[in-house]
Order: sequence, then C-alpha cells, then structure tokens
Amino acid sequence: MLANKPLNNKILHIELAKGGGVEVYVRMLLNHTSQQYQSALICPQIFNKNALTNFNGTIYEIDSKREISLFADLATVLKIRRIIKKENPDILYCHSSKAGALGRVAALGKKCKIIYNAHGWSFGMNTSKLKKSIYIFTERLLAKMTDKIITISEFEKALALKNKVGNANKLQAILNGIDLTQSKKPTTLTRQELNIPPDALVVGCVARISAQKDPLLFAKAARLVKQAIPNTFFLWVGDGELKEEFAQTLKDCNVDGSTIITGWVDNTHEYIELFDIAVLFSQWEGFGLVLAEYMAHCKPIVAHKTDAIPEIITHQRNGILIEDITPQKAANAIIDIYNLENKEEIRANNLTDAEQFDVARVARQTEDIYKALTEKGMIRK
Repeated sequence: MLANKPLNNKILHIELAKGGGVEVYVRMLLNHTSQQYQSALICPQIFNKNALTNFNGTIYEIDSKREISLFADLATVLKIRRIIKKENPDILYCHSSKAGALGRVAALGKKCKIIYNAHGWSFGMNTSKLKKSIYIFTERLLAKMTDKIITISEFEKALALKNKVGNANKLQAILNGIDLTQSKKPTTLTRQELNIPPDALVVGCVARISAQKDPLLFAKAARLVKQAIPNTFFLWVGDGELKEEFAQTLKDCNVDGSTIITGWVDNTHEYIELFDIAVLFSQWEGFGLVLAEYMAHCKPIVAHKTDAIPEIITHQRNGILIEDITPQKAANAIIDIYNLENKEEIRANNLTDAEQFDVARVARQTEDIYKALTEKGMIRK
C-alpha cells in the first residue's frame, strides 16, 4: 500500500495525440494521482487543460505532426529533452506510440525511469506487412530503453509477447478505466436543443472520425436502419481526419439530414445520455474506453467483436457483438436490440459491469508501479 502522505517523486507525462481516448486517459490519471506524486505534463495546445481539476503541475505545450517527419521529430525530441533536463523527473511516462518514440529517444542518458503505454499497438492496426514489420522492430528496440510497459488490456499484453516486444516481467496489463462519477452527473443537453425529434430512436457513437473507427460503415449501416426504422436519428460525437469523407458518405446514403456530427466536445457524457443504442464499429481496438462509458450510462451496445472488445462486452449480456462486421450485420444488430423485450435487463447488467472499469482502480495500480520503480535497486531488464 502507498503511504498516506504526499510523496516527493516527480512524474513527467508526455501525451502528443490530439484529442481522443489517450487524452481522456491522461487527464483522468493525472486527476487521480497528482495528490500522491508531483506531476508535470507535455501535451499539444489542443489538450483540454480545464478538465485537469486536481492537477497543479507545470504544463508544456508541444505540437507534433502525426506523420513521421525527420526534421520536425528531431526538433520535438530536443524540446522534450530540454524539459526533461529542467524537470528532472524520477519517472518519464510516455503515452501512445509517437510520444513513446520521441520521449524515450529524448531521455537517452538520463537517470529517470521510463514507463510506456502504447494505448493500442501500431502493429495491431490494419496496415501493410512492411509497416507492421517496421513498427514491431521499432517497438522491440525501444522496449530495451523502457523500465515498464503498461498495456490497456490483456489482449494488448498478449500481442506484445507474441511479437517479442518486452518480456513478461516488463509488461503489465492495467485494464483501462473511466471516471464513473461523470455518468452520475445531471445533464442539461436535450433533444430539442439538437433538433432531434422527441420520438426518435437515437443511435450514437463517440469516437474519432478515423479509419480505425470505420465511420463509413456507420453511414452505410445507418441507411439500412433508417429504411427499417424511419424515425431513427444518428449522433456521431467526435472529429477526425475522415470527417469530409464521412459527411459525403452520409449524404450518399441519404441519412445526412438525420445525422449530427458534433466535433470534439467536453461533455460527451451528456450526448451519451441521449443515446438509445450506443455503437462502436472499430476495425481494431486495444481496449475501447468508450464502451465502458456506454455501460456506465446503461446503454445497450452494438460493437464489432475484435481484439480487446470481448474483454469489456459480453455478447447478449451487455448488447450484441458482431463477428466479421458488414453494414448489413451492423444494421441487423441495431434493429435486433430495438426489438428486444429485455432491454431493461441489459441496462441493469451494464450498470453493474461498469464498476470494474473505475479509473480509481487504474490509478491505484499505476501508483504501485511508480512505487516499485522508485525503490532503490530497481534495474532495467
């Protein structure tokens, strides 16, 4: 157990992703661990700093390109290295592959311990064999410069071991979590405010508009659902690089008039509360944090049965899992849930099952790692 008094060890977090689940994870972790450890944060300018309610450490803003760029990445490495020198942290915690690569290179020769959390392995994505080989080689090399690798699911840990990224002693799975108090907060957002008909069936998704989350499949499934249930309305809460293509596909499918794309919002819990059915059609998924949020709001769920998602969702207990997903299968699952007579049972199951994904548990397990790494005699292997 950790001591009750605040500890003097300093943790420097690096989070370079712009929006999405990684930012949410880092915000929640900082809010739940900053009382025990001094903390500092390197993040993009777009990072929602107002959501850091229990954090009073220094914030350094660094914007980096998502794509690999030798000169830009080198400049970012030098910036990070100057911050590491200034902060002199006991632990450097790198979140996601970009921050993991740049942060660990920037820390070469420094005495700080290094934690890395990929938040979903890059080699687990749907990409070419060549790219996967490059990603695996890079992760293996960088793992040698890392003291602890945290995975957000058992699936991610098994994938790392299979591809020889780290070893069993270095890898530790800490199942992802959410702030359960958010789902209990009163909401003020209404259907009327969004011009959603009061009698509509609202099918919603909270996700980045990216290839991983397959918004185009969502649009094609929406067309089929709309044909079967004419009063259906669709909500996509998020933004991303495929927004224009997504909007065009919604138009091509004749559902653009009954679909809202919100862009990035700070009050996702209020939008989830408006859903009747919540969906996630990810093509690959290291965890699927939003599924736990859906559960906390007692929403019946339709999701693609891939990667770590079955660690969260149990078919026909929390909703429906779809194998080998297609627009027709996705639409059929939504229609099946709409016609279910035991939706109240699913809602009750989700409220109960969400408790295991409390971020307070994630914080405790992470603090145990901090403590172990800062004890004398800890040697990188």
